[in-house]
Amino acid sequence: MKTYIGLVLIVAAGLVFASCSKLQSDNVLATANCSSCHGSVMSPAPPPDPAGNTSTSTPTVGAHQVHLNGSAFASKVACSSCHVVPQSAGPGIHPDGPGSGNIVMFAGVALTETNTPGTRFYDSSLPTVVPQPTFNTQTLKCQNTYCHGNFKGGNNFSPTWTVVNSSQDSCGSCHGLPPDDATHQGKGITLQTCYYCHTPMIGANGVILDDSLHVNGSLELYGKTVTSW
Repeated sequence: MKTYIGLVLIVAAGLVFASCSKLQSDNVLATANCSSCHGSVMSPAPPPDPAGNTSTSTPTVGAHQVHLNGSAFASKVACSSCHVVPQSAGPGIHPDGPGSGNIVMFAGVALTETNTPGTRFYDSSLPTVVPQPTFNTQTLKCQNTYCHGNFKGGNNFSPTWTVVNSSQDSCGSCHGLPPDDATHQGKGITLQTCYYCHTPMIGANGVILDDSLHVNGSLELYGKTVTSW
């Protein structure tokens, strides 16, 4: 669970460093905030990226905003779950130094362990799931993250970073309907009956009512939050 795998994102290096050099010469970087180079005042993550790109099909833009703002299916993801967040900027620090933030390095919710022996809902017929996430710079796919189904009874889905539509975050993409484990299978469970056990996260119509309670590392069960499952 503690294995962090860093992979370099593709960047438009010439344009990025040219603009950063201008900032350095103006002695601005020491006081610049995140949105000085990417994102906006309302959101520090791309778009735009440092080169001005705004399309989600661009690797340096991709699904940043979906993760930062959350969606109808998932809670917001902290920047630190996927990057080491730079504490300062300047020559040799950010954006071009070690721990610069240009490296995908998973932490936090992405590493959530499930089906741990000794926990209340441990299932000895299933393995303990210890995510070891990676990001492939060639395929632009995230793999083995808790966030996309690498958990007990999950699908361990590998989403493509630059595909930003409902095909990758709909019900059934990260776990089956119902999930493929002994707790759910063979009991006639449907999307419309999930709320019997998982209120207040989901409603009787199968719609997520509170996205902050979904894909957050915990399990909502009978109105209570279970942190180890």
